[in-house]
Parts: sequence; C-alpha cells; structure tokens
Amino acid sequence: ITPGEMRIFNGGYAEYTETRKRESLQAVTASEAQTENELSDSNRRQHRLNPYQRKKRIDELEILIRELEAEIDTITNELESASTAGALERVADLGEAYTTKEGLLNTALEEWTELAE
Repeated sequence: ITPGEMRIFNGGYAEYTETRKRESLQAVTASEAQTENELSDSNRRQHRLNPYQRKKRIDELEILIRELEAEIDTITNELESASTAGALERVADLGEAYTTKEGLLNTALEEWTELAE
C-alpha cells in the first residue's frame, strides 16, 4: 500500500505474497538498470576526472562493490532456501536477480580497476 492509495488483490495470500515479491524484484531490476547506465556514463567520463574526482569515484565504487557483494550473498542464501523448499518460480526470479547483480558487480569492478591504475 502506497500512502493515499488502496489496492485490492483478487486471490489467496500465497498468490499475494508471490506477486509482492515479483513486483519488488521488478522494482530492483529497474533500479539496477539505472545504476548500470550510470556506471556506463561514468566510464565514458573517467578520463576527464581530476585527482580529487577520481579518488571520490573510486571511493563510491568501493562502497557500491561492497553493497553488491552483500546483495549477491543474500540472494545466494535465498536461492538455497527457495531451492530446498521447491519454490521454482522464486528460484527463477532469484536467479535472474543474481545474474543482474553479478553483471553490475563486474561493471563496477572493471571501472574500479581502470581508475585504480
């Protein structure tokens, strides 16, 4: 429920929770796409950074890398639980989220490596 908004869901509680999880993953995926675009933009700008900007970007990337690694660990644990429970749809959603996060992590690591040289 969003402030000032009410939503009626037709279905059982299990369907409702799966729908909420799916919507949450979609929102995360949209956010990740924006982050990936920002990383690509910063790659194009990196050769124009002064030493202060370069240091600041390296610090930002290190924070992002730690966050992505933590998110990947969380997804891995959730994948194990969903797999054990036989929740195939959840496993598929988490697998997709894992792949997306891994791609973002690789992009961030590449940029960090280029800036750190």
